[in-house]
Amino acid sequence: MNVLERIKRGDPYSKEELVLELERLYSIERSNLHHIAFNVGNVRETVDFYKENIDIEVLFCTDSRACLVYNGVEICFTEGNKHPTHIAFEVESLKDMPKFGEVKKHSDNSSYIYLKDGFGNAIEWIYFE
Repeated sequence: MNVLERIKRGDPYSKEELVLELERLYSIERSNLHHIAFNVGNVRETVDFYKENIDIEVLFCTDSRACLVYNGVEICFTEGNKHPTHIAFEVESLKDMPKFGEVKKHSDNSSYIYLKDGFGNAIEWIYFE
């Protein structure tokens, strides 16, 4: 049972447990959804498909990459397997990046870390200076 459930029930909890839970909740709040990315066989055909079927805004589109916006969420497509299929959360500073792995740089100079599972999916944390 987590700390919040114990508080609701009136069960005892330590100050350290409460601080850890508040830090966890605060970090979730600061991690904003930035984009969802998919690998596709043909970027332009994929963009055309979505433009023809739903009301979607195209931020940019090249032969190898595209970013669209639907309902306030960026949906990105890359050709091939340059990046894993993933969901990305933007953090406010480099110190908010997860503490595992090495922070790397994308071609746009943003900093990122991927956490990949064994099924080809990933979560990305990204920071823009």
